[in-house]
Amino acid sequence: MASIPDASSSTSEHDPLLLERQHAHDALTYSTRQLSPLTLLIPLAVATRLTATLPSTTLLAVIQAVICRLWLTSNGTLPPDGHISKEVCAVPDVQKSYAAVISTISILHGLGGADATIFSALADHNV
Repeated sequence: MASIPDASSSTSEHDPLLLERQHAHDALTYSTRQLSPLTLLIPLAVATRLTATLPSTTLLAVIQAVICRLWLTSNGTLPPDGHISKEVCAVPDVQKSYAAVISTISILHGLGGADATIFSALADHNV
């Protein structure tokens, strides 16, 4: 059976009646005060930023592969098995075309999402 604290040992009427709950409450408020809301939001903001850039990095790799494949096809040097290595795409002409396409996409994106219109038009024409 739980012991009942002696009423005479209480020094003030502000002392808690249930000591276990008070210790748990003190520990909770101490750990909450230890971290500011900004400290808790920074990892969330970083994770959100990283996950937002993940699709764009994949898109850049796909764009580079398409440009390389188009260049190799137009020059008649596409390997028979269709496998394109990074060394084959390291040709200055391919890199120049890739830089031009990425610059165009960046400019259109800066103009307010016109790049989505271009991509949808290209997808409709099956380019």
